Amino acid sequence: MSLILQTFLPQVARCLPDSTCNHEPVLKRSPRIPAQLDREVAFYDLLFGKFTISVSRLAQMFTNKSSQVFLGLGLILLFVADPSGVRDTLGTGMAFLLWIGAIGFYIAMLFVMVTLLSFTQSALGRFPIYAPVTSSLIILIVFFSMQTLIETLAPPDPSQSWYALFFNITSAGLAIETLFIRFVMPGIFSNPAPSKQTPDRLLKLGDQQLPLADVIYMAAQEHHVQIALPTGTITVRGRLGDAIAQTIPDQGIKPHRSWWVSARAQPMLIQQNGKSALRLIDGTIVPVAKTRQADIQQWLDRHQVTTHAPAAE
Repeated sequence: MSLILQTFLPQVARCLPDSTCNHEPVLKRSPRIPAQLDREVAFYDLLFGKFTISVSRLAQMFTNKSSQVFLGLGLILLFVADPSGVRDTLGTGMAFLLWIGAIGFYIAMLFVMVTLLSFTQSALGRFPIYAPVTSSLIILIVFFSMQTLIETLAPPDPSQSWYALFFNITSAGLAIETLFIRFVMPGIFSNPAPSKQTPDRLLKLGDQQLPLADVIYMAAQEHHVQIALPTGTITVRGRLGDAIAQTIPDQGIKPHRSWWVSARAQPMLIQQNGKSALRLIDGTIVPVAKTRQADIQQWLDRHQVTTHAPAAE
């Protein structure tokens, strides 16, 4: 399982918006698709603790060593406990392979479910979903798929009740999931990858090379880009799009077609003359396009930035 995750999921993670992909895409994706991959889906866990996850963060989560260790332990626990009784039916080796396949299938369905919910919440608004409901649905799909496979490999045991088997597997799955959400997942996202936070990463635009960590905001001005730094503001010939392409989503957000704001600017969402805007730490007011309001709100929520402030005078 660890080998599969280390081989396949890093390729997915590298090609998602949170990271850089060094391979040319075969097909051009709609600009809407990357936005959906980064869109946070709101959930309640089994104990009604609120958390959010996106498709891109899901891929990063499963490439994390802590996640892989937890999955390995979960696999061993399920194999030893054998809530489905498959070890007695198929033997030790086949049962172990079946559990690996079941967990892999569950992870694949989890990606599908989060993607569908991302589009749903985008269309209907952001509303928290009780994760055990969606997880139980995924377990149901995996359960019937695996049970069908088992019956093709060995005669079914008439004494076994599908309802009891499903209850046992679902209970074990939800318990493992809750432990992961409560104790493993917070540690993964509270310690971002060092490569994303390196202060040596440079913004190269025109004849300038500037540390991205120092940039407060960037604004387009015809054929130039105004870049605000702690030491002052400079204007460089170039395109804002070229500058933004060198950043990653965790470093900042594009609230308007002519602006990019960094996380270090500590943006606050305010209302100015009936319109949404961001107030930055240096007092700069940045307009927020109507079509970007939901994305801005989600980005601020994700980075635990203050999202509301008194209206600007």
